[in-house]
Amino acid sequence: MAPVIKSITTIINNFVQVNFITSHPVPVENLLYSLLCLLRAHKHDTTVATTISSILQNVPDIKLRLPWAIATVTNAIAASVHPDNVDHARALLNVSCLLLRNYAKTPWLNDILAIDFADPLTILKEKTLLLLQHCQDIDNSQVEYMDVDSSFSNKDRDFDSILDDSFVYKELIKKIPPIVDQLISEETTDQDILLLIEKLKEISIHTGNTDMTHLCKNQMKAITGFVVHAIEFDPETSIELTGMFGYEPAQFILKYLEYALPYSIFNTSKKNALLHICSLIDVPFNTIFEEYAHYIILALLLEPDSKKRNHSLAKLQQVSGKPQIYKHLATTKATKITTALALNLGRPELKKQSLLALNEMKNLVCSTPMTLSLYLSQYFVSVLTNVSQFISEKKVKSTFIMEPYALKGLNEIMIIMGTGVNEHALHLVKVFQTVSEIEDYQLEALSLWQTFIGVLDNDAFTFNFYHIMNGLLKLLPLSTHQVRTMVATIIQAVLDRQIELTSPMFSDLPDLPDYKELHPVRQMLQDRLNKITDPQIEITTVIRKLDSPDDIQILSELRKLNLLLRTYPAINSSRLFSKLLYLVQKYASNKEISRLIGVCFGKIGAVDPSLLEVKTINDDLFVMKNFTSETENRDFICRVITDHIFPAYGAIRDENLRLYFHLSVQSLLQCAGFANPAKMEDKTSDTYLSWSNLPASARDFLTPFLRSSFKSSRLEEDIVYPIFSKVNSFPEWILKWYSRLVRGTSGKAKAIFEACLPIVISGATDVTVSLLPYLILYCILSGSGEATSKIIQEMLLVLNTNAELRNGSVRGDMNQQCLQVTVAITEYCRKWLNSIKLGDRQNEAQTMRVTTFLARIPDDVMAIAAFYSKAYPQSLMHFETYCKRNPDPLSPEILNYLRQIYTRVEDRIDLIALLKENASVLKYDKDLVLFESQEGWKDAEVVYEIRIDDNPDDITLYNEYMDSLKKWGNYETILRNADKAEINIPKWATQINSRRIDSAWRVNNYHVLDKAVAMPMQHTPEALVGCILSKMRNNKNIEAASLIDKSRDILVEQLSSIASKSYRKSYPIVFNLQLVQELETAQAAWESENPMEAIKRLEGFWNYNYQNIASNYQYKHDLLELRKAAFFDIRSKTSVPILESRLWLKLAKSSRKAGNLRYSLMALLKAEKISKKTYLNERAKWYWVSGYKEEALNLLLSKPDEDVTNADAILASKFYSRDPSIGDHNEIKMYFRKAFGNCEKTSTLFYVVRGSYKALSLGSKYYYSNMSRLINGWFELAVIYEKASDKISTENNPPVVYFKQANLIMAKITQFVRPYQFCLFLTRLISHLSCKNEDMAQCLMRIIHTVFVTYPASTIWLLLGVEKSKNIFLRRRVAKILDMAQQARELIDALKLLADYRVEVKATTHMDMRFIPALFKLTRIEDLRVYIPTETSLYPILPEINSKEPSDVQVFSRNLPYVKKIHTEFTVMRSLQKPKRITIEGSDGKMYKFLVKSEDELQKDARTMEFNYAINSFLKRDTKIRDHELYIRTYAVIPLGERWGLIQWIDNIAPLKAIVDTLWLAEGKQSVGVMSTRFKDLGNGLQSETIRAFKNVILPQCPAVFHKWFLRCFPEPNQWLASRTRYTKTLAVMSIIGYMVGLGDRHAENILFDETNGDCVHVDLNMLFDSGLVLAVPEVVPFRLTKNLIDAMGVLGYKGLFTTTCEQTMDVLLRNKDALSSVFQTLGTGWIQEENESEVDPSTGARNDAMQKRKEADKKKAEALKKKKFDEKFELQTGRDADRKVKELIETAANPDNLAKMFAGKD
Repeated sequence: MAPVIKSITTIINNFVQVNFITSHPVPVENLLYSLLCLLRAHKHDTTVATTISSILQNVPDIKLRLPWAIATVTNAIAASVHPDNVDHARALLNVSCLLLRNYAKTPWLNDILAIDFADPLTILKEKTLLLLQHCQDIDNSQVEYMDVDSSFSNKDRDFDSILDDSFVYKELIKKIPPIVDQLISEETTDQDILLLIEKLKEISIHTGNTDMTHLCKNQMKAITGFVVHAIEFDPETSIELTGMFGYEPAQFILKYLEYALPYSIFNTSKKNALLHICSLIDVPFNTIFEEYAHYIILALLLEPDSKKRNHSLAKLQQVSGKPQIYKHLATTKATKITTALALNLGRPELKKQSLLALNEMKNLVCSTPMTLSLYLSQYFVSVLTNVSQFISEKKVKSTFIMEPYALKGLNEIMIIMGTGVNEHALHLVKVFQTVSEIEDYQLEALSLWQTFIGVLDNDAFTFNFYHIMNGLLKLLPLSTHQVRTMVATIIQAVLDRQIELTSPMFSDLPDLPDYKELHPVRQMLQDRLNKITDPQIEITTVIRKLDSPDDIQILSELRKLNLLLRTYPAINSSRLFSKLLYLVQKYASNKEISRLIGVCFGKIGAVDPSLLEVKTINDDLFVMKNFTSETENRDFICRVITDHIFPAYGAIRDENLRLYFHLSVQSLLQCAGFANPAKMEDKTSDTYLSWSNLPASARDFLTPFLRSSFKSSRLEEDIVYPIFSKVNSFPEWILKWYSRLVRGTSGKAKAIFEACLPIVISGATDVTVSLLPYLILYCILSGSGEATSKIIQEMLLVLNTNAELRNGSVRGDMNQQCLQVTVAITEYCRKWLNSIKLGDRQNEAQTMRVTTFLARIPDDVMAIAAFYSKAYPQSLMHFETYCKRNPDPLSPEILNYLRQIYTRVEDRIDLIALLKENASVLKYDKDLVLFESQEGWKDAEVVYEIRIDDNPDDITLYNEYMDSLKKWGNYETILRNADKAEINIPKWATQINSRRIDSAWRVNNYHVLDKAVAMPMQHTPEALVGCILSKMRNNKNIEAASLIDKSRDILVEQLSSIASKSYRKSYPIVFNLQLVQELETAQAAWESENPMEAIKRLEGFWNYNYQNIASNYQYKHDLLELRKAAFFDIRSKTSVPILESRLWLKLAKSSRKAGNLRYSLMALLKAEKISKKTYLNERAKWYWVSGYKEEALNLLLSKPDEDVTNADAILASKFYSRDPSIGDHNEIKMYFRKAFGNCEKTSTLFYVVRGSYKALSLGSKYYYSNMSRLINGWFELAVIYEKASDKISTENNPPVVYFKQANLIMAKITQFVRPYQFCLFLTRLISHLSCKNEDMAQCLMRIIHTVFVTYPASTIWLLLGVEKSKNIFLRRRVAKILDMAQQARELIDALKLLADYRVEVKATTHMDMRFIPALFKLTRIEDLRVYIPTETSLYPILPEINSKEPSDVQVFSRNLPYVKKIHTEFTVMRSLQKPKRITIEGSDGKMYKFLVKSEDELQKDARTMEFNYAINSFLKRDTKIRDHELYIRTYAVIPLGERWGLIQWIDNIAPLKAIVDTLWLAEGKQSVGVMSTRFKDLGNGLQSETIRAFKNVILPQCPAVFHKWFLRCFPEPNQWLASRTRYTKTLAVMSIIGYMVGLGDRHAENILFDETNGDCVHVDLNMLFDSGLVLAVPEVVPFRLTKNLIDAMGVLGYKGLFTTTCEQTMDVLLRNKDALSSVFQTLGTGWIQEENESEVDPSTGARNDAMQKRKEADKKKAEALKKKKFDEKFELQTGRDADRKVKELIETAANPDNLAKMFAGKD
């Protein structure tokens, strides 16, 4: 039996050794009981007893279920214990201790304790006695006493009840000092030493296996001294003693060298002990002084006895043999010594001596006198490093703390330093925040904050106010009520101090959380919020402060913004959207900031992108000098620190990782020269200026590192290519690749990138990823060809491996991350190329290197890789480049990629075109897109069902089907399909359930919703909305709030990871954030004291928000449905019927407009039922679109006469005008009169004038229509009046009456219609100053004068342009207005001299006015109070709604530049009229270029440009297409006389001819000029021969190359796609506009392209009304669409975006033809009038009547003819007729037969 027992106990002991035995009570208790039974049966077997002791020593806190069973067995064993059987006794005592801790009675203990065992078991007996005594002292009610001889009933017990034995720990610890004293006594024998060591071990065992080092920490100095002595005289004892701590003697000495080294020098007679130590730890004698000197000096400095200290100092000098050794060692180890002394200030027993020692160190180290505060400041970073080490140890609950008094020491240091802590504030704040995160250390953190706040001076306090508040607020959720009360008191004091110092606005104060302890402070802040008079100022202040690089201030500003939005939600700021989009990406890793941004987005709402001008904040940094420029290197380092290192540092919670950052920052500052005192002392040096330009918070962060001296060592790893295939994780790959690349650097680049290595090693992959492109570009530009080849091989390895990603695996995740970095590298290289201007010779060689590098990556490989990394623009660019180089038909694989790319970039237009062109390959896709685009949802549903039957496992197809059903609102079908799909494809059950949740709440099926919410799901934002509604409905509000946070986090994460920073691309996510916020708002309203009133208060915001979201039906529908559900459907209380009915009515209207008539009718009926009234107009509209046209009209006509409104009459007339067959003309006329009364033409015109005036007084929403009607109606009344007044003189004549009434309105119109509203029509008003009627002229003069006085510097140019008109009335009346324009007159007179100056040159020539006497006058022009005539100064931006105060509206930019001077250098262009390009310097210091043209009718160009402005307004405001961002590229045209004026010069534009010419020559082709001549020579025969020659000879020699211009100008993919899209759209828009107005002379030098964004710009716009048809060589094409223009549109040519944009533009023009006709009438008559200006006799001013009558007749005829041509083109019907016309125009324009008939050289 003995061998079996031995085997069992051996196995158990092995399990104990490897901690296999857990603390779970049941198995341990069972095992213990079994072993005790075994021991009772085999009383003499010591192995069982030893095993029992081993278990209980390792698991001392067992909670026994049945202590009586253990006690019974133990009692039986105790009876046979023998004094010699120590193992049995130890086991029994251990079991007894366990039983006592479980409150069990142990009657045998007194007998056991009385036995005198061979081994005294002193410590164990002491522990047992302590427990026994404690149990006997406990009240009987708490103890279950038991008689072990009786049987026990199974009583209910508290299984968690176990005696706390901490009192035992305290008592046993007290025994250590005397034991140690006895141990190190000279009188102690070797045998006693061994017994004492065993005692210490026993104490360790019986205090929960406490580490011996911890137990003896206060005696370690004495023990170390004894060990040092023993090493020399008793090595065996030293081994035994150090073994007690788990060390060999050498390890022990190294561990406690701080005690061993001083002892060996100061406490021994010779230096033998020191030599023994040197030998033992293998350190040379001389080295030990250099390496570990700080221990020696610290021992001397902390010795309070001066005699001992002097003796020790003498011993040191003797041992070292150097008299000056003390100062030398103190100086060389000053950092370590000062840091240790500073932290010792926290130890009460050492505080006084440490302070004296610090002062002594200061005097030893410093050559010049300084305060102790300044001295400590130099070593503060080192102090904080040690404090950080303490924090790390506390966080991991280490049993050994290196600096246990670190926090108290830091407190004392701050008190000593006083205001000296100012420059370390940022680092201290980070430390305090991490202290507060340590368990039960909130009070200590608060103490640190109190001291910190108290010592800061006022300036530093104000600067760090946000950090202080943020730190204190973070304490609140972690603290007890007592600590929170203390925090609240300090917060109140901090706020009081801040308010006293700065008198802040509300936006300068923080938002506070809702804690009871903070209620008084919150009330004070709420009072300030309620006093805000101008929230926009507060919002603007917050937006400005969001520019801060400090994450704490960003957090504070976002909190304030959130609070402001709670009270003032109607904020529509483009700059705010730009800033939030930028910050959400910059602070993606900062969850607190990210979540607040999500809240702000939700509260602002998803404002329609077309209503904003959200600019992408581009902070890309490019190193152009390849790290050879000191200035550029410094700028690079500053940006890396502020943009990447600083934010990353703020997010670190691991104190050890911060040390890596400290090392890197220190080295980077040295690289930048900031650590060089000489450079920093010179306040004029570039280094100091760069430092000064850093944000103040960044300087505070960096300042301590200017003097720090961290050191590090790193083993160089031999890393060889390839790397990607040898690593197992993304961090490992990026670390190794970065390290390998750094080895290939040299010079300053090497220093900079090596400085960043510690951060890279720390695992900060975000920083590494941001650095890698710069490092690789440097290697490309500076490295050898072999180095570049290695980089390409590594990248190709990643790209090829990722051709088919295996999602879901760890390797797949790594692949995707590596792929994204690789693609990002190529993107950066392309951006770098894009930053170099074309033709930059200086960078030509570098450009070639980068271009060659990119070209070595195959386009098809790069395209696929970019696709999988979600860089879709880059993928498209490479696919298209590949297709251009391989003109074969597109393969199915590429077509499939293109289909997916167009889908991902939401380019539905090109997607449809692709599918139509490749229907045989993508048949089903084509059918689906076609049906969906034409709203044939039922047909689409059939196709989806067929495809799903063919591919039942395809979840992508299923999702597309569900999206299609959702667009149509067919949620019931989605629910049915979800159940079916869940059976067919169970592996996608979670995704399917998410669809079920999203649909269930929309159809009020809450039973299904509640059931689905309880099932597994994919946490999409849509599904989470359903979950939130379910929780709210079931009153699970805490769970709902948690889900709201979760949903918001998911959305913000999506927003931060989106490839494009564009607001338009981000819009769907922002919209979902708004939905989440609406849910939160709904819940808050219903939880308020008066929910009904709270909901009513929301109505204004609802309307504002609904009006401002994108006009897309799905967005509006989803928002209304959510509001309906969140505010009404899920609530059991009484609702607000009027609001609920309005919601239903809006749903009815939006659904009707979208064509969802079934849902629209349902919503309309619901609205009528709830409101208990009939919405007649909406019913009539529903009937009409449903095809019940007669019913629609009859419904309106059935309305009682007294209830008929203007809106009813207008709607009825619209119905009748669209289909006259449905009603009677006279009946409609009578119905109209019921609303408007009896009317004839003059009264109608008067009503138009009055109505337009009233509409304009409200705002500019329909500006062009209303202003055109106002002016045209008034002018037409004037014409009728003139005719009537010649025939009838009576004052009661209607034409006279209505004209005079109109004049009364126009006389006072400037009191109600804002002056800026007339700016865009000012030229029209000025031109009519030539009218005969004096009353009308006076009204016009009053309006023009008001505008001129309000905006003199903007309007002066328009008035001066007609000051010298031939029309005497116009001249005189303008002269009366212009009595304050002498400066502008002088400028225009001087410019006229330049316009008239004749230069005979054949090429572009540069000249200087200083050498041309005739132009001296221009050189003297300077400092005029006249705005430079740019677009921004001439044309205002009109608000849709007028504010109450005119001063509130800023229609012109606030800082428009005045004319400062005209530069003397000018350029004479080589075109026919030799225009001159001049440069005007603005008061803002910028240069503005203009073309001075003569002998040209610029009035026509100006009117055309005004017409273009009007069209741009229609394009922008049109709800159907405003999301497509269509526009005409415009510029300022300023006529200054009859045939001369200025044209705003646009930089960076090139004509089509020059672009193609350059590209042809670059490919070795003939120039455009040569090919034109050749075509002329070939084209001298018959027209058919010319066409044949053009097709067969010319075109093959003229390749389509225009697409290459985009690749050259825009190598960065996102810019490439954006610029090509702009090009296609602007070309298409202007093509249709040109056709409609008959714009001619469109040759290849009048069509230009912007090299910065791809815009198409048309110039020379004065050949209108199809005048090109009568040229010598007629222009037979409607607009220019040559092979090269088509080539740049992509693989689809004109069949995609170009055609659709043409159709959209035509559609807008036709749908707005009435308004455009009014605008044309306003502007078009200006064209005609200027062509037929009246001649005036210069001497008498008399008219030539005959000539005048003839000219007037010609004028009318010409006007009628041109208007007829204009109107004819607008007779098209929108829809298919218009689309057919567009296709016909495109085919005509692109037809080679037509192009062959054009003038040679046009392309």
